[in-house]
Amino acid sequence: MIKVYGKSNEEIQSLSDWLTYAAPAKKGGHLKDFRSAMELAKCWFRDGEAMVPEEVQDLFDANDITQGLIISEAYPEKETRLDNYGKGRNHDLVLLGEAGKERILLSVEAKADEAYGKVVGEYLKNVSARSNVPNRIEQLTSSILGTNTSEHLRYQLLHAIAGTLIEAREFGATQAIFLVHEFYSDQLNSKNITRNTTDLDAFLSELFEQRINLEPNQLLGPVAVNGGEFVPDGIPLYVGKVVTHL
Repeated sequence: MIKVYGKSNEEIQSLSDWLTYAAPAKKGGHLKDFRSAMELAKCWFRDGEAMVPEEVQDLFDANDITQGLIISEAYPEKETRLDNYGKGRNHDLVLLGEAGKERILLSVEAKADEAYGKVVGEYLKNVSARSNVPNRIEQLTSSILGTNTSEHLRYQLLHAIAGTLIEAREFGATQAIFLVHEFYSDQLNSKNITRNTTDLDAFLSELFEQRINLEPNQLLGPVAVNGGEFVPDGIPLYVGKVVTHL
């Protein structure tokens, strides 16, 4: 049985509870049918109780590291402290489970056709001189990519990977997985979907230091990150993607 907990540790036992206790900050614009936040919540309560969605289970079954994985806990909208610069990373969903002797932490990033945040270079151009954003981005870039520049990449992916590894350490996990869950429907903008695929592959190509074209049900890794003051360097990281057709 999966235990699901809200932002203030409330026990979530239904879709209604999820939407009450774990709604995104801008829930008015996100909690709509065919948008990622709503569809993520719905797919985990398809049968009235919390269960691993079939398409996620298919990925688990198809990859050696996740075969036999049993999810025990789920934390929608969990916030992770990234550094000393203020607001942290909000995961769409954090999952904790075990497969054999491995304790596995998964961070799920849900996507319809919303972008992966701003491009780092554009973001930096619009921050004030007193902002801590440049310091945060520099630290995250060094910790995740082992380089000083990430201007052509999407900022959300940078802090998503960092947040996944930090949470893995906090939960005592031996493996970490960043999982993109895409929700496709005829309500979406096909150009935005193409943009997201390009942006994700570009980021992963930098992370894995080789050309990446991530396919559904594929789990890539492990990859090791550089690490830093806040981001651990000793936890094997995997990246995967699943798709739900609505």
